[in-house]
Amino acid sequence: MSCNNRVANSYLATEQSQAKHDFILEYVKNQKGMDTPYKYNIGLSWSTTQNWWTWEQPAGKTPVSNGGYTNWRAGYPVASSSMSGVQNVQSGTQSYWQNILQSTGSSHYVCEAYSCDTDNYCDGNN
Repeated sequence: MSCNNRVANSYLATEQSQAKHDFILEYVKNQKGMDTPYKYNIGLSWSTTQNWWTWEQPAGKTPVSNGGYTNWRAGYPVASSSMSGVQNVQSGTQSYWQNILQSTGSSHYVCEAYSCDTDNYCDGNN
């Protein structure tokens, strides 16, 4: 994914709550070129070193454990060492997580940028 190539200190979006998931889905719905069913990559991936699902973070920051919130589609995650990436996939009016091959062709993705605090954006030099 090329989040950091677009904006310094950016990475695939995290969805650590239903509110954040809903916010990102509404954002996606309002983007040109995003057709239904909505399908986009997020920053959750399987960590073979931690043996757990973790959220991507900016360069130099430690990946964050998924914690308590999950939004897996029924039957997911599929146990597979090669299906370590995660996409949101629309099903009806809802959107759920599905684990996928990280090398699966080109797909939409949602990025977010690291901030110093709730009022300031960090350019990476602060």
